[in-house]
Amino acid sequence: MGLKTVPNREIEKQADDMFEATVVASRRARQIVGERHASREIKDYDEEPGLLEELPEPDENYVEEEKATTVAIDEFLKGELEWKFNSAEEEDEEK
Repeated sequence: MGLKTVPNREIEKQADDMFEATVVASRRARQIVGERHASREIKDYDEEPGLLEELPEPDENYVEEEKATTVAIDEFLKGELEWKFNSAEEEDEEK
């Protein structure tokens, strides 16, 4: 399933500007990818496969998931995401 064209008006309802919307959606997409990666079982192989050796067969139970970017944009447009950016002053105080 691919991304659909999103009207600018829909984005403007959720964020002050396009840059903010892009940052929020991309950070959420990265978060989704991280969650998916962490939830998968990490397989240990006795040895690293060599350059010309066969790689293991893909899992038979493979299910294609919706792309993280699509999920993040849908969540953003539905207003399910909350965010706060630190101002430059707050960042200076943290250092």
